[in-house]
This record gives sequence, structure tokens and C-alpha cells, in this order.
Amino acid sequence: MSSQLEFTQITNIIPTVENVIPWKVFQSTHPRHLDYSSTILSSNLPILLAGSRDLLLTCLNITTSPCEVQLFILHSHLIIWLTHLSIGLQIPITNIIYHGLTRNNTTPEGNRYELLLTLENDPVLTQFFPLDTNTNESLNTIDLKFQSKYSMYERVYNDVNYIENLFTFKNFGINKGDDLIHNLNDSLTKCLEFNFNSRQTTDSDDEFDSAASSTTLPTTMGETLKNFRFLNNMGTADDLEYHTSNSNDAMMSFPMQMDNHSTAGMMIEFPHDNEIAMKRSR
Repeated sequence: MSSQLEFTQITNIIPTVENVIPWKVFQSTHPRHLDYSSTILSSNLPILLAGSRDLLLTCLNITTSPCEVQLFILHSHLIIWLTHLSIGLQIPITNIIYHGLTRNNTTPEGNRYELLLTLENDPVLTQFFPLDTNTNESLNTIDLKFQSKYSMYERVYNDVNYIENLFTFKNFGINKGDDLIHNLNDSLTKCLEFNFNSRQTTDSDDEFDSAASSTTLPTTMGETLKNFRFLNNMGTADDLEYHTSNSNDAMMSFPMQMDNHSTAGMMIEFPHDNEIAMKRSR
């Protein structure tokens, strides 16, 4: 949950194949890497991880009957599309406090799991889920329950004039009953993880930049070369003359006269107090 609450927004744009990209399609076109969460959150199109057009919504804070809704779980927010009003509630992922599954054994096999969702309350949600008139309490959270309209074993026929091109079997599987509810819950976990990892990466980058700006080099270049042994090269083979700043070392130099009257030298260095081997006389 973010430190600053982002309010729910009302939208009249429903997700379609033109304005969102399914999760499996995004995975096939964006290889995974270390900063994958940032890549997801910076996507040009909203990424659709899960959803359905056939869900029943119940608000547990008030006494209402279930209503038909469509749900779209996108990488940064979710949209609850109110079919009877033809508008949607765009809720930031960071406003989710809790999500989980509950089992209802009174429903048919293959449709016994329900999705529970607890959200931070805000003025927009209060308009659509008002409290009972006989209570004056204000709620900090809103508890919603989603149930699939159809069982995963129930055969469903689409309208002859309608072709589903968003929630296809290739990208979302059966997408009804218990399979749908489990997929919705798992997708919410992914979305929360993406947003959490992105915030962690941003915080780490800020800490690294702050540490780098306050760090200075331990030594300057002059200090580094101060005790460095080097060959003094004057261009006439005098680089064989070895110089050192250590006065405890013994040196021997052997000059040689070359044919062209130039002089070359060779030096041998011995550690201090070590006896030098002398040439044995015949």
C-alpha cells in the first residue's frame, strides 16, 4: 500500500484488444531481466493479467443483492465495469489492502471459490457503495466479493452476434468457475509484487546516488605515484638504470661501452645486509 492514497477514478473506456495487451503476449515480446518490474510498469499499453465479463459482485459492508460486473486486472490498476451503468471504477493497485479466496460449499462443483477484496475507501467508492441509512459510521475500507457466474464445467454459448476477442482461451484458458477465481487472485499477487519491486528498485537507486555523491577518492594521483618505482628512460638505453627511493637496498651498476660509442648500463639490486656472491678465483 502506498503512503499516499490515490483516489478511485470513474472511467467510460472499457478495455479492448486495441487499448490493452494480454499478459502472455507481453511476456512473449519482452524477455525477462533483472529490472523486469520497471519494464512492466513503463509499458506503453496497460497489461491485462486477468479478468472476466461474467462475474457477480457483492459488497459485504452493506445489504445489497449481487450485481453483474466485468473485472479487468491491469498491471497498475483494476477496473470494475458496472454493466448496468456502463461505467467503470478504476482503482489503483496500491489501494488494495487484502485479497484472498473463500470456499462456498453450497454452490455447484467447479464454482465454489470466491474472491475477497478489501480496498481503501475513498469518496468515489462511497458514492457507489453507500452505508445503510440507519448507521452513521464511516468505513475506512470496502470489502467486495466476486463470484463467477458460471461453473468451470458449465457449457456457455456466446451471443451469435458477439465474438470474444479479448479473453481468449489461448491467453486466459477456460476463464470461468474456480479456474477464473484462482487466476484473478494470482494475478493480483503479481500486480502487487510488480509495484513493490519497482518501489524497492527506486529506493535503492536513490540510496546509491546519495552514497556516490558523498564518496571521494581515497588518494590523489600525486599520492599514488609518490612511492611508485619507475624506470628513468632518457632515450639512450638508460632505462636500464633502476632508481628507487628505498635507501636500504644495495645496487650494482655495470656500464658497457658499445661500438657506436654510446654507453649502456645494467643494474642489479640486492636486499640490504645480504652478502653478494663473488666470483671464485682460479
